[in-house]
Amino acid sequence: MCARVVVAAAYSVVMLGASGSQLALIILSLLVVGGLSAPLVSFACRQAAQRLGDVRSGHAPLVLGMAYTVIVTLCAPAALKGPDDLWLAYVFGAFWGVGFSFFYSLLRPVFFFIVPGGAEAKYSGMFSFCQVKLVCNSSHCAFKVKCVINYSHIRPPGIHCTSFERPRP
Repeated sequence: MCARVVVAAAYSVVMLGASGSQLALIILSLLVVGGLSAPLVSFACRQAAQRLGDVRSGHAPLVLGMAYTVIVTLCAPAALKGPDDLWLAYVFGAFWGVGFSFFYSLLRPVFFFIVPGGAEAKYSGMFSFCQVKLVCNSSHCAFKVKCVINYSHIRPPGIHCTSFERPRP
């Protein structure tokens, strides 16, 4: 998230000529719309639970939210070309707010749903201190985990920074 914000801020300042206050308003639109779209996330999960079952109730909206955010991000440079397009940055901030609302509100619940039973505490530290990527195909969904910080001297035996997966039912 931090890298995305830095790139978006640099793009807004250099390419669009945004001032600091305009940049703050763009980020504020992202945050406000992200907060207001939280009921939409809940609605999407309920609809997915009815159609796909409880197992995929968070997974399907999370993947759709990630795809939506990627599509909006790919469209942004085509629409935001110069200082005359600065007003569109507020619109894209709102669009990104919806996508971020889906992603950040569903990532942790989906992670803990696919963790093997009884290992939630062990993997919660991994979620907090390691890089976690969601990788899915038609037969299973997996989180690929890569440790960024080396805690090998204090990590108890049995906790390894590896990947794990849980087959879809």
